[in-house]
Amino acid sequence: MKINIAIAICVYGYAACTGAGSPYSADVYEAMAHDKSRIIGEVRGATAKEILRVVDSEEKPVMDAEIHGSFWPGANGEKYVLVDGITNIKGEYIAQGASKWRFRYRVTKRGHYSSKGDVDYLASTNVPVVKNGKWQPYGSTRTVVLKTIENPQRLICWERTKDYKIPVYDTWLGFDFGRYQFVAPYGGGKDSDVLLRFTLKNPSRKDYHMRMEVSFTNMPYAGAYLMKKDDFSDFKNVYHADTNATYCQSFVYSFDRYPAKRPVSVELGEDEYLVFRTRTEVDENGRLLSANYGVLYGPWCFVGPRGMNIPFLLLNPTPNDTNLEDSEILNRVKRMGR
Repeated sequence: MKINIAIAICVYGYAACTGAGSPYSADVYEAMAHDKSRIIGEVRGATAKEILRVVDSEEKPVMDAEIHGSFWPGANGEKYVLVDGITNIKGEYIAQGASKWRFRYRVTKRGHYSSKGDVDYLASTNVPVVKNGKWQPYGSTRTVVLKTIENPQRLICWERTKDYKIPVYDTWLGFDFGRYQFVAPYGGGKDSDVLLRFTLKNPSRKDYHMRMEVSFTNMPYAGAYLMKKDDFSDFKNVYHADTNATYCQSFVYSFDRYPAKRPVSVELGEDEYLVFRTRTEVDENGRLLSANYGVLYGPWCFVGPRGMNIPFLLLNPTPNDTNLEDSEILNRVKRMGR
């Protein structure tokens, strides 16, 4: 009876995931939902085997990297099958253990930024997901990239979740990346590294519509381009800004909340960031002479009907230096690893 109830719950859960934005087809979810081995694996556990292949940024094997992790065998999270070892000459390490849910791991080595990973066996699309008491696929190879520490520098780094109250609407506002503030008279900022304009309609808690226009049009050649974070690594962005990239000068983000409906948002996502170019100078012929570069992490989002949030920002204060590797981030990572 317990298994039948669990299957019914599983069917409902996967069916709810087959709407817009689902990564798999309805047929795949249907097969997963009716896979009894999935429920048996969750209740009784099964053996898991993972081959971790550790490589550097150039895809070369990393020998003697340290692997630390655990399989989750149940008991309300109070018991774990610990994993502790180093990679061989091929950069490989084999982890095995019983699990009812997942395998989490972290990979470290001197001279590299740490990387982490999480294998969720219950979310696997394999059917059956448990065969002969083993989670499928059994013994698959997972490549782990360890980004090297190259040339960290002292950059201007703002790393805290800060909410900004919108000082005025329907007006272009300068925002200073170096000081992390609106430009005077609305804050202590000095340089308008970017222009922001906010629009608010129906400012109630249950029904409001916000819009933020982002513009770099106040400077020639200024702008930003979108990137995906390397969330597996302690160093999540690129090492250098690409001076030949296409820097877009305008972005628009919005948040719409409707009564009794799910809100609709368009924002810089949690897994995204912008590489920006600002404080530009040109010669008499309009050619770019100087610029400063940096990154801004998502989620760049709205806070209620009257606020904005920027969680993380880096600015290289040296003109024409494209380096985006911050030494303070490295120091923080080292402190956490002690």
